[in-house]
Amino acid sequence: MDNDLDHKYSDDTKDFANIEDYTIFLETLSSFFNDCARILKKGNICALLLVISEKR
Repeated sequence: MDNDLDHKYSDDTKDFANIEDYTIFLETLSSFFNDCARILKKGNICALLLVISEKR
């Protein structure tokens, strides 16, 4: 990690931050949101904070 933008938060394979392929990351994130929508009770909410940075 040669700058302050990249951080390795864990070695856990379940950690979304460890998905290197952006397409796979988006597919995994989409699946996660679909699962959240499926299991939430009607009228409840789920709040998530995502920070996605891209090197240019």
